[in-house]
Formats: sequence, structure tokens, C-alpha cells
Amino acid sequence: MRPVPRLLRIPALAAVLWAASCAPSAPEGSPASVEPPVELAAGFTPRSLAASARGFPAVLPSGNGLQVLEQEDEVWIQTVLGPEAWKPVGVDRVWATPRPREAGFACTGPGPVRLEVDGRPLEATTTGAPDQGHFLLEEDRLVVLVDAPDGPPRTTVFGVRARNGRAADGRWVVRTGDGEAPGIPVYDGLPETIRVTLPRAGTLSLRTVLERAGVPSAEPAATFRLLLDGELLWSARAGAGEDHLVPLPAGPLALRFEVEGRGRGLFFEPIVRFDER
Repeated sequence: MRPVPRLLRIPALAAVLWAASCAPSAPEGSPASVEPPVELAAGFTPRSLAASARGFPAVLPSGNGLQVLEQEDEVWIQTVLGPEAWKPVGVDRVWATPRPREAGFACTGPGPVRLEVDGRPLEATTTGAPDQGHFLLEEDRLVVLVDAPDGPPRTTVFGVRARNGRAADGRWVVRTGDGEAPGIPVYDGLPETIRVTLPRAGTLSLRTVLERAGVPSAEPAATFRLLLDGELLWSARAGAGEDHLVPLPAGPLALRFEVEGRGRGLFFEPIVRFDER
């Protein structure tokens, strides 16, 4: 491109200065700038799911112990049920047992399940009747059809794949119920800490959900806490989808998210927003 001739540069510069001088100025008292919000789930990765699972309660109310199995990139929580766990349902060779939902099973999230009856793996179905290849998975019980006509299954292994979310678009995303959103999953006694530097004071907004065995709680059944640099900043009895606002100061912050209660606590969509200046 040829250089602008000298005689044209000055008028061109003058035109620019004139346009700038004639541009409407911002009304007095209007904000000079707005800080972009800070998403705390951006760049966040929770502690290892296998490490978390080893901290889950390990014994069911029945006394049955739980096992944590790591298989490639999967983590399964499972227990062994004896014949005493099963009761007849009034149909020939069909037996049922309460679905384990306590202890570590309360923390697994909405993961797939598996069942092995007397050494034979069965596929889950949620409708119809159990058959030789399928067990019926109901909300509160497991139902099986056994080969032997005179008794319940001798040994049953029930397992649930634990899930803790996934990375998507630079954020940690957690599923609950029928949807998913950026969030921070936390378990009782296993807090998560996020370090962030805020350019100025802001307000943290978030939503609290407590899950038990992958089912969102219908009542505030846990204590959610936020600690700032080791000191309690905010606490609420929550977990049924409540929205919260927490003021935060400017500067480098160590935010520790805690949950006290049986199940998996979720701090959904934790975002710091700033008032207009």
C-alpha cells in the first residue's frame, strides 16, 4: 500500500480528532467499566474419584461391607448380599431385596448399576418382569428370577459405578436428576479448595443440591459451608436446590467448600459477579 501523502495526513488526523471531540460523552456517574464474572468451576478438577470413594462410609446398616473397585478409568462401589437379604414376592422363583442406598452408595451419583447372581451377570431392566438374563431395577428394590426352585440366590454382588462429573468447555460439569451444569461436587469430610484472585470485592452466587444414590434430595438435608482462608464465611442447612449469595472480598482467596451430611453435595454454577463502578 502506498503511504498517505503528507498533505492528506493532517486533514485526516484533524477529522479523527474532530470526530472524537464530537462523540457523545458518558453521562456523569455512569460506570467506567464492568469486571467480567469469575466462574469458579472453570479450570476446576475435583480430587481423584477413587480417592474420594475410599473415604465413603464403608459399612451398610445391615452390616455388609463395601468394596471400591478401580477398573481402568472407572470406579465401582459394590457389596455382597447373602441369601438372608432376599424375600419371596409370591411368584415362583422370584425374589426381592431392598436396593442398597446407604453408606457409600449414597455418594455414587447417577451411575449405572450391575448385578451378579450366583456367578451369573444380569442386565438391568426398569420395566416388565425379571428373567434369566435380566433383573428388575426398581427405585427401592432389586428383583431377580433364580434357577433353583427351593430358595433365594446364594451369593449376589451388587455394584454402582460412581460418577463425579466431567470436564467440558474448560469447566467441571456435574449431572443431577435430568440435567447438568458447571459445579463443584463435595462429600462429607472431603472438602474441595479453589484458589482465586479477585480484582475487587464481588458476590458469589451458587445453588446447593444434595444427592443420595443419584437422587436429588427434596428437603434441605445437609449443611453446606464456605470457608475463606480457613475461617467460616457462610453456612446453610440446604440441599434442595436453594440459591445463595455470598459476599467476597478482593484479593487472593482460598475458598474451601464443605458438606456435612450423607450423600453427595453439589455447589452448582458458582459464579462471582461484580457491581458496576
